[in-house]
Amino acid sequence: HPDPEGAEIYADVVLDAPTAATLPFFTELRRNAATFAHAISPGSQTSVSLTTLFSGRTFSQLAWARYGKGPSRFIYAAEDPTPRFPEMLQAAGVKTALFGGTNFLANEYGVARGFDTAKVPEGRRHALAVEVLDPLIARLNQVGPEPTFLYGHIMEPHSPYDRGKKKGTDWERYVSEVNVADTQVARVARALTQRFPTRGLLIISADHGEAFGEHGTFGHSTTLYEEEMLPMLFFRIPGVPAQRIEGNVSLIDLAPTLVELAG
Repeated sequence: HPDPEGAEIYADVVLDAPTAATLPFFTELRRNAATFAHAISPGSQTSVSLTTLFSGRTFSQLAWARYGKGPSRFIYAAEDPTPRFPEMLQAAGVKTALFGGTNFLANEYGVARGFDTAKVPEGRRHALAVEVLDPLIARLNQVGPEPTFLYGHIMEPHSPYDRGKKKGTDWERYVSEVNVADTQVARVARALTQRFPTRGLLIISADHGEAFGEHGTFGHSTTLYEEEMLPMLFFRIPGVPAQRIEGNVSLIDLAPTLVELAG
């Protein structure tokens, strides 16, 4: 967001900005996880970024067309045959389940195809984080010795930034929604640690950033400048020491990384 002197600030709320002090869980992750300081998103729109994440292919390598009905009809890679990594996990005997805050994460949209089960809201409504993560935690508590991959996608923070503070600037309300995410994701982390202290692998990522006046734009899906393209990324793996990784990495590499981690 622009500072009073007019210079542009690429404020990473979680890693470096003064606001990080208000995020206890993400601050804890910076101390005990692998922190990727320069993760790059493959797009500034959720469906583009996540389709790339799950397929390991760039936007231009996938076939896109209109898909869905009524107000949910947009451009998706629903018919593109490229395997999504949950399909590979499923074929290898890994149990999979998705819990999403938006309808286009259902298998048929092709964004994150291949989950055994997918729980998403109906229509264009964005589910609250607690609605997404309560059933994810319940499913986590049912996992036995079998290998299992659970994916949760919450919509906080997201415009109109009304799920935290109800007053203040867009920026202040945005940061308060990051705090909502901090609180809710911490619940998943605690449940994972309690249930699987030696084999619970936690990956936390945003799918894109958000603009607050940089380059004259606001929100996301508008440009490919840094403010919209530098998401947070943490890996917390038992036995892997805490570290800050400064090199550039991309969310496009998460699919092959997870497939490799699953053997």
